[in-house]
Amino acid sequence: MDASRIIPQGELAKFKIDIKDKNFDIDFDDFTILLNYGMMGESVEIKKSDCIIAAEGCYFTFDTSKMIGKVTAVCAYDVGDSDTGGERRRVDMQILCFVSPVPCPRFLACPACSAEEHQVEYTRITESDVTAMYELLCDCYGNVFVTRDLMNIYVLAQQPEDNNE
Repeated sequence: MDASRIIPQGELAKFKIDIKDKNFDIDFDDFTILLNYGMMGESVEIKKSDCIIAAEGCYFTFDTSKMIGKVTAVCAYDVGDSDTGGERRRVDMQILCFVSPVPCPRFLACPACSAEEHQVEYTRITESDVTAMYELLCDCYGNVFVTRDLMNIYVLAQQPEDNNE
């Protein structure tokens, strides 16, 4: 685990999730993320509907004010399986981050965990407004335009002009 995954307690943590399974499409398929933490087995469930899905990817946030220690992410998603005639559940479990009440706790390093390969990738996001480049496409009455399969349509946001040229 690198230093960017050590989060001060009380911060609103933001991550990007990327499920790289070739049988999974994040635009159409459903998933849930269960964040487990603490000595008493506390958890927070994040559904796909709780995430921000933008052209740049899928983002989720969670409050760390009641968390301490390692936070494990368990991502469950379904993939089509022609052998069973339906869907099959896949689960990816990994340490997502470490929530610390003190500065610079550099003791969390597990060589076995860092060498393990996963189908799900998490990237911590520290910038604000990563999805502000795009806006929902709406008509003059504020009605959102959607595709035939009820997905929102995004357009590039108007960027302020630079008058220094």
